[in-house]
Amino acid sequence: MPSLSNQLAVPMSSPIGLPTNGLEQSAALVPSTDAIQSSIGDTQRAQKRARKKQSFTCNWNDCRRVFGKHEHLQRHQRSHAGDVRYECPICKKRFVRSDVMTRHTSIHEQESIVKKPRKISCISCAVLKVRCDGRPGNSCTRCQKSKLACTYRDLRKSPLPSRDLSTPGTSSISPTATDVSATSNFRGPVDDAASRLDYGITPPTLDINSAGQISAAYKAVDDSFAPYSPLPVSYDFSALPLESLYGFVMDSSDSYLGWGMDSSELDHMNTLNTHAPNSPPANWFPADSFDSGGLIIQEPEYSREPVSATPVPTHSSARDAQPADSPWPHVYKPNTADSQLNLPPILPRSRPTLHGTHFDRVGDSTREAMLSLISISHQPHWPAVDVAAFPSTQTLSVCINLYFQHFHETLPILRRSTFRIAETAPVLLLAMAAIGAMYSRDGLTGLAVAMNELTRRSISFLRESDRRVVFDTSIIKAWLLQSVFGLFCGSRMLYQHAEISRGGLVTAARRMHLLRPSLSFVEEIERRRVTATPEELRQACADDEERRRLGWGIYLYDMQISCLLNIAPLFSVGEVNMPLPSSEELWNAPTFSAGFDSELIQSNSSNFRVVMSSLISDGKLSQPLNPFGFSLVAHTLYRLCTDACEHHWITSETWVPTGSQYRLTFSSKFTQNPQELLDQLSASCYSLSCMPNALIISVSALSHHGHIQFTWPSFLHNVKVAAGKSGTERSKAEARSWLSTQISKDQLNARSILANAGQLSALLMRFTFDSPSESVWIFDAALTFWALIKFGIGLDGSLSAQGRTTVTWSGSSEVDGWVQNGGAVSFQGIGDLAELSVSRVLSVFSERLENMPWGIADRFRHVLVNLKSLYFVYYLAMPVPDQFKLNTGASIPSIGLGTWQAKPGEVNNAVLHALKSGYKHIDCALIYQNEKEVGDAIKSSGIPRKDIFITSKVWNTHQNCVAEGLKQSLEALQTDYLDLYLIHWPVRLVPNETSALFPTNEDGSRSVDRSWDQQDTWKQMEEVYKSGKVKAIGVSNWSVPYLELLSKTWTIVPVVNQVELHPYNPQHQLKKWCEDRGILLQAYCPLGSTSSPLLTDPQIVDMAAKYKVTPATILISYQVNRGCVVLPKSVTPSRIEGNLKVINISGEDMEVLESMAANGKQQRVNTPLWGHDLGFDDWYGPGNKDAPK
Repeated sequence: MPSLSNQLAVPMSSPIGLPTNGLEQSAALVPSTDAIQSSIGDTQRAQKRARKKQSFTCNWNDCRRVFGKHEHLQRHQRSHAGDVRYECPICKKRFVRSDVMTRHTSIHEQESIVKKPRKISCISCAVLKVRCDGRPGNSCTRCQKSKLACTYRDLRKSPLPSRDLSTPGTSSISPTATDVSATSNFRGPVDDAASRLDYGITPPTLDINSAGQISAAYKAVDDSFAPYSPLPVSYDFSALPLESLYGFVMDSSDSYLGWGMDSSELDHMNTLNTHAPNSPPANWFPADSFDSGGLIIQEPEYSREPVSATPVPTHSSARDAQPADSPWPHVYKPNTADSQLNLPPILPRSRPTLHGTHFDRVGDSTREAMLSLISISHQPHWPAVDVAAFPSTQTLSVCINLYFQHFHETLPILRRSTFRIAETAPVLLLAMAAIGAMYSRDGLTGLAVAMNELTRRSISFLRESDRRVVFDTSIIKAWLLQSVFGLFCGSRMLYQHAEISRGGLVTAARRMHLLRPSLSFVEEIERRRVTATPEELRQACADDEERRRLGWGIYLYDMQISCLLNIAPLFSVGEVNMPLPSSEELWNAPTFSAGFDSELIQSNSSNFRVVMSSLISDGKLSQPLNPFGFSLVAHTLYRLCTDACEHHWITSETWVPTGSQYRLTFSSKFTQNPQELLDQLSASCYSLSCMPNALIISVSALSHHGHIQFTWPSFLHNVKVAAGKSGTERSKAEARSWLSTQISKDQLNARSILANAGQLSALLMRFTFDSPSESVWIFDAALTFWALIKFGIGLDGSLSAQGRTTVTWSGSSEVDGWVQNGGAVSFQGIGDLAELSVSRVLSVFSERLENMPWGIADRFRHVLVNLKSLYFVYYLAMPVPDQFKLNTGASIPSIGLGTWQAKPGEVNNAVLHALKSGYKHIDCALIYQNEKEVGDAIKSSGIPRKDIFITSKVWNTHQNCVAEGLKQSLEALQTDYLDLYLIHWPVRLVPNETSALFPTNEDGSRSVDRSWDQQDTWKQMEEVYKSGKVKAIGVSNWSVPYLELLSKTWTIVPVVNQVELHPYNPQHQLKKWCEDRGILLQAYCPLGSTSSPLLTDPQIVDMAAKYKVTPATILISYQVNRGCVVLPKSVTPSRIEGNLKVINISGEDMEVLESMAANGKQQRVNTPLWGHDLGFDDWYGPGNKDAPK
């Protein structure tokens, strides 16, 4: 027999889909014990019936009707096919079955039909799908035992108004046509406070401690509660699928704000019944009726006055000193509730007359459709809310506490010191709790989305049901918080509502004169009384500050949408004429304390226009600002830059590269550049005495983001189009082409954009406050890195110009130097630029977005995951290249046979077998001393010379006579030309009597000519290239410093650089430098050597097993996959054949191979003792212990 706890493990279903509470060891959503016990049997019986019940769905043309029996479905589908063979002789209606038609015909013949009244179940029994023995007016047995309110849905329907056929074309709507049916007042097991709500404005007394009575004053509640008695049941909300709460499929193809969304996608939250947006929530209706000036003919049931003693908000909400009867059209100060709308009758003498035949007339069916729409629109649309799963008092307390801990400083519109839960409007508490739940790590994220949607519905109902609350500050605050949540929570539906709400919020701020000169509370007190008490003045001053902060909160929300999402703001800068927010310490001081000084508050607040005028004119702040003021001014400066940037789209100016980092054009009246002022404002924030918070960090974040956005107008726009946000395939290709062109022709500013993206990323990693804006900034930084790495080349600039630069969150002269000159650079928290790949960048930022609390971060993470997956799908779908293009336009086979260290007699057989096995590329060198055997094998193979790519190298002793070295190789190989000729080493050996190839000095060291200029050798290489005896020239074993020096005088760019390459020595920086200049890398020793552990490395062995190939195939494929020619050497026939096999390696496995050296496995195979530094960091580089004395 299962225990009671086991029986209750299944969460109870709820028609509104409130997710269950995942908070462990704290609060649970607990109905009464009696309700649970009495409903156990009912629930089990309902589940048993559900298991037996089958359903059959019609799939005809998306009909989707559901039937309980298969034969019913078959009859229904015949109606789709037109198989309706029985026709009513009276009304001509057709039927599938004759007996149905017979019953229908009998209806015409009867004067009245006596129908058996339909049994109505109460809402509680209907939800649980159990039998109800009650009737309207009497409580059912189950509800009596459960102590639940037994309520019934009102099934009355408003009939369509009838049209008098005797007077066609004229009619009026009867009162019943627009009568609004009362919605259910169903109540679950909740606090009686819900019945005392005053339109969500006047709060009830909330008991936030289920264990006993506590003070009504607010008490901060943290995450750790004292132990309490185990509850009989808890609801595990974590089991609810997150997709059902957010309304999106959580896969890599989904994205935000247009990514991966087609026109047929449903964007709603299934669990919240969002198909019905206008109906009020349950238990939020007033109780008493009122008189509205005699305008009411028939009073709707929902228009009853609240019981609360607190009066409804009056016109004092709009502080413009205008009378309510002002003739100005914008003055709207409602003081009565909504009344029923009646249309005046149309008198026959005033009926319009239509002349001419070109008028299209309204038909009866069209008019009936209009009347039907009117009737439907006056009915409640939202289903009743089952509040059985509504959060407990403890959970709500935790959520509100989390709001103050994590979000309050981001938007400080509430006065923390005087905030009391018992004195706060419930609708505002609900909005705060939704935001606080978003910051919970205990599975309350889904609850947050549900609560925010309930907040939105409540606000919508309150605003539409009583016009007197339109300008109530509690409603506006809740509306603002709900909109901010909707914008950043990740739900597309709530995002759209948030954008729509912005217009209503800005309009409310204008009508209420929140940011315009108005009659302040202080002025009102001074007018009413000759002398006011200090307490009254302090309270009035605090009220004025609270109103201003609400206005500034709306202003900041509007500016954030503009700055973060590149959507035009609604506020104009010129219409704002109010003091900036005062000091947090002064405002939060209690009004009854000596620390609250009203005069100091007023003197501490600088007027917004004065501050902006001083900045634009003199570049100075007229008065120190607090964090809120800093953020407001920074967002305004950014907005001015946005306005100037928009001119680019109109004028289509041609932007040319310039050394200035400020490229926007402003009005001639602007003495100071707003973007430069933003940078200076950011720098001044570093010296503030206050602790950094989200508002202070936003100033620096906007500064860096401004350089990303405005250095090249339309840069971020093109990046997002290229990433797939919007547009056709053609527009995406154009955006990618624009990025490639812009980066290549203006690399200095490309480095500036990249540096600011790196600083922005490091700033948000160093100072993390989990504000909603951080998700957007991180996402834009990620896309910036993605675009510049994917479409840019040569951003390193001159790598030998300076040492390595590290980009951190704070600016430095070293970063400025890198922007100007390039060089080796690494980004804090991201990695070395030379080692960064598209896959690596997307992975780093995806991990960071995954740890952010707001749902929009998860949307953005899906965009990056999608970009990464698309990149790999595209990459893996490509065939493994069997040749690469040289910068001369010629092709070189991707795999060649190496002949180094092959013993005499073995080379001939190896080359001959390789050519017959399919090799077309043979790598030789004079120093190998086996070119004669290679030539013999080529000649005996019978393969035409033009089909074989032959490489050779000028040896060190011939660097002063390159033509002579070439002559010897041509004679040995028995050919007239070489396809590729390389400088073997950037070292000249002076021949002497000790050896013709390896001359030594008397002390045994190599006879190196240290004074020889390699540029002279390259000039000779260019001469032999011009002679036609070689088709291409290149280098071998050259590092970046040597190549930098050679690039100053070369007239022909080397086509290749042949170096040692394998996972233990990937040489990322050298590869990046060469690729940026069109130089292809060739890999010798790709398998290591007999002393190298590459072939037995566990990671490589495991990878080979995964792909079912040999470790050698993995190592060879690694080079081809990364775009390098590979030259494996072997004399064994089976291995020669096996080395031709190349496979595609996934991005994740490529990352493993690419990171082996950085993870401590760096190792070289070939290190000849030349006696001086060759410029490689890991070989004779600075500080190398193996470097010669």
